[in-house]
Amino acid sequence: MKCNRKACPSWKGGDCLHDDSEWYQPNIEACEKTELGFQEQDDATMKPEEWIVNGEVGISSKTIWAVMMGAVMKEDHHAWLNYSVPRDPDDLSRCIKLLALVKGWRERLPEVVATFPEWGPLVREWESLERMGWKWIADEHGLQDLTNAEALYELMQQLIQEGKMP
Repeated sequence: MKCNRKACPSWKGGDCLHDDSEWYQPNIEACEKTELGFQEQDDATMKPEEWIVNGEVGISSKTIWAVMMGAVMKEDHHAWLNYSVPRDPDDLSRCIKLLALVKGWRERLPEVVATFPEWGPLVREWESLERMGWKWIADEHGLQDLTNAEALYELMQQLIQEGKMP
């Protein structure tokens, strides 16, 4: 994979090859230094069109992408056949990483709720989910700190259930 991210420590005109986790590490470290968690990087340059092909894509992150790109509308009654909320920390991590890569999309999360109301409780608590999610990512996907991993999963399940209520 050719890197096009100027924020990547091994970027040299787009000719480096690396595992995406290398690029996220500086952002994870920055997360621990801020009160709100991860802050968008001005030089995060992956375009949404590139992400859907080369990014870390899951069904919930694809849901965000589809709403932001105008590829799915509220009137699409069969949308839930192809789209979903994040169901576990791994799903959530892909959403967090997508929002970190595409500047301005984090602030647009209410658009996802407008199309998929089930996302409402998750978006309402996004700041907490994001903070816990970056910690989960930095912690090798919960292998070191089971308390955070379990708390994140439980919070997600509670919010998913709340989103199902009429």
